[in-house]
Amino acid sequence: MTRRGALTLALGLLTYAVAWLFGAKALYPAAAGLVLAPLAARTWVRAAAAPIHLRRRAGKGALLEGEDVWVTLEARPEARLPAPAIVVTERIARLGERETPLRRAGPLYRGTYVLERVPRGRYVVEQARATIDDPFGLARAEVELTAAGALIVYPRLVLLDRLFSESGAHAQDGRRLLLRRPSGFDLHSVREY
Repeated sequence: MTRRGALTLALGLLTYAVAWLFGAKALYPAAAGLVLAPLAARTWVRAAAAPIHLRRRAGKGALLEGEDVWVTLEARPEARLPAPAIVVTERIARLGERETPLRRAGPLYRGTYVLERVPRGRYVVEQARATIDDPFGLARAEVELTAAGALIVYPRLVLLDRLFSESGAHAQDGRRLLLRRPSGFDLHSVREY
């Protein structure tokens, strides 16, 4: 139960006590509603807080550096009672935390978020959890999700017209360049810095 739920329950009990002390019968329905609302919300959220299977899809095709990556989340709760609202929070390595509210679509819950201008690399999903709330914020439950998966963003490769070397086109008077260097020779490779 959240702080708001506890305060609502306390207000309901106080209203009931005031109605009993002063004999105000009109306050009994309000007191009953204020007491039952947080208890019903807590029961609903606890019943809906079963294990959740999370599926993540990132983009369409190869993900290239510098582009925006659209990540779609699809959650399938095992609970028989539908969850009032689900918010998935993921912590992705070097990209930070993302909170995504999911909307109900039949038995599934779906949501999308965008990672803007992602540099190349491999980004592991370090932690994922789902928060289930009732519509009035009276009760909340958290479900840990399996944080399996990674996001791989490939470098953007540019098609070159012709081969070039570090010393230029007119070096060595047109002779061939020996490919022997103490530090190695780099021909158009993709380096990680």
